[in-house]
Amino acid sequence: MNRREESNVRNALENFISNTIPEYITDSGKIIITENGISNFLWRIENNFCHATCSVHGEDFQAYSPSTIIRLEDKFVEYNCNCMESFGNPCRHVAALAIHAFTSLATS
Repeated sequence: MNRREESNVRNALENFISNTIPEYITDSGKIIITENGISNFLWRIENNFCHATCSVHGEDFQAYSPSTIIRLEDKFVEYNCNCMESFGNPCRHVAALAIHAFTSLATS
């Protein structure tokens, strides 16, 4: 990922976390991260899209598969998760992925 793409992704994720995900869901996502509930984190860039995926290990011994797709041209973030919480709004698994992805860019 070049510097311009990285800057666009970082800005898109920061906006998504602060303006789209409710604070209580963000807090739940942070708990998932601190409990080492994320594995198999992967970035993939194709054409004008940046795709991030991971596995999140739930308290109920389920493995959830959140994903985000960031359109680099307009910094729009699409999200998806296979959990029952993810209908219409970002779930805690998507929040954990977004926070983890943002943090990984901020520290690189």
